[in-house]
Amino acid sequence: MFPHWNWPGLEGQEIAVWVHSNMDRVELFHNGLSMGAKDLSEDQHLAWNVKYTPGTIEARGYKGGRQVMTAKRETTGEAAKLVLRLDRQEIAADGEDAAMCAVEVQDAQGRVVPITDNEISFNVTGPGRVLGTGNGDPTSHESDPGSTRKAFSGLCMSIVQSMKSAGSISIEATSPGLTAATATITARAVKLRPQAAAWERPVPTGPGITGLWRPTVVMGATAAENPMAPSVGSTDMVFSMHQDGDAIAGSVESTAGGFFGGGGATISMIEEGRIDGVNISFRAGIDTYTGRISGEQIELLRSSSSRSSFAGFGAQAAHADTGPHPAIGPPPDGSDPSSGAGFGRAAAPLILRRVIR
Repeated sequence: MFPHWNWPGLEGQEIAVWVHSNMDRVELFHNGLSMGAKDLSEDQHLAWNVKYTPGTIEARGYKGGRQVMTAKRETTGEAAKLVLRLDRQEIAADGEDAAMCAVEVQDAQGRVVPITDNEISFNVTGPGRVLGTGNGDPTSHESDPGSTRKAFSGLCMSIVQSMKSAGSISIEATSPGLTAATATITARAVKLRPQAAAWERPVPTGPGITGLWRPTVVMGATAAENPMAPSVGSTDMVFSMHQDGDAIAGSVESTAGGFFGGGGATISMIEEGRIDGVNISFRAGIDTYTGRISGEQIELLRSSSSRSSFAGFGAQAAHADTGPHPAIGPPPDGSDPSSGAGFGRAAAPLILRRVIR
């Protein structure tokens, strides 16, 4: 019927108390003292100006001269503990079902503290995961995906999703200085919908650079100018490498499916792989890779035999165009802007990092 009754620093100052109700008449009490009764028209509200002091404010609603409801707000103490409330105790273990977990920030007497914004962390153990969080604050810029969230008006929530195995999912909500809260959800075994099986890649083990490697999103300025440059590697690539002395074997998997993408996955075997100190080189399909090894990172430059077609295209276009041109001369480095990596732009390095499982 009205907002919270926690206003630190406003003792003795007048505060407007608004009451929305479907009653005929409402009487307001402040710390047991009547502030007067007022008649209420349909779809209207009432307001009182009350000098704030900590304690209790209460509205009593009447219909036909008979009290039929009451609502109270109390000044709360300091935040002391967290309380978890679940919308249900059981979900399906199908990797899709989810439960809502609401958290209240309460004082020692179990009252929600409406003016707190404590940061709350959610931790899940068992066959489940935190899908996201929320707090109802329209001005919040916190990311919804994640496992931490600030309380808003003493409340926040997380969404916990099942995995594809049955069991007990334990949820813990913690915040510095507050007593933690825990709850348990049962993930019930169900028949899964038809779905493609997950492809688990074997991780090569052995010395040196043996293992799985993937590109990171690291692009040079020249590549950023031309994101369609064929020299820029796809982050969907997977390099499976086996080192034996100074020789390298393995494969390069990519979902690029060609220059403009859209094709299926391709796997090219690594050939002519060599390591000389920190230098590395190998060939996979139409691509040749050369670069350097630096700990858990490999920096590669890629060249492709297919790029000669781009050079030829540029040369043909140059011969076909016989019109006048401004005398701008060749680039200072003597390169041909109609061909080469990225149509005349320098190739961006491909930065690989080891996949840790």
